[in-house]
Amino acid sequence: QYQATLETIEGSSEKAKTSLGWVRNFAKTTPYEVAEVTEAFVRLKAYGIDPMDGSLKAVGDAGSAMGKPLMSGVEALADAMTNSYERLKEFGITASTAGDEVTFSWTENGKTLSKTVKKNSAEISKFLVGNFQRFNGAMEKQSKTWNGLVSNASDTWSGFLAQIGEAGLFEFAN
Repeated sequence: QYQATLETIEGSSEKAKTSLGWVRNFAKTTPYEVAEVTEAFVRLKAYGIDPMDGSLKAVGDAGSAMGKPLMSGVEALADAMTNSYERLKEFGITASTAGDEVTFSWTENGKTLSKTVKKNSAEISKFLVGNFQRFNGAMEKQSKTWNGLVSNASDTWSGFLAQIGEAGLFEFAN
């Protein structure tokens, strides 16, 4: 199922296989399951963001740090790219606009910080992915908790089933 979804978004079977391999590997060090990571990967691609350039890691770390599902970070980023900033509050970020600029404010290490960027999707995305990197390592820490370990065990089982299917079971069943 993931392969078919990725083929649609990537445009080819080869690219989909590469992406699915990346997704499976990424999920191994996160508290998120392959299904969640695949959904987030596909959604970021649909929004014009390359998940493999560090964007998905930054969003995942931010979500994990705040105890949120992976898609919360993805949707907050997507909303902000279309000038809707309400979901950013879940990540401690507020926004105000003036003309063709948006100013983001957040607290980091006890200090209130702000940054003004052009009000366009590329600049907003670049800023937020960079800002979310302040949560670096949160997914890895969460993956070592009980829930993270259970998630990773589930990913291992899913990977095993996928190997069986890829070994020829799917062709035989058809």
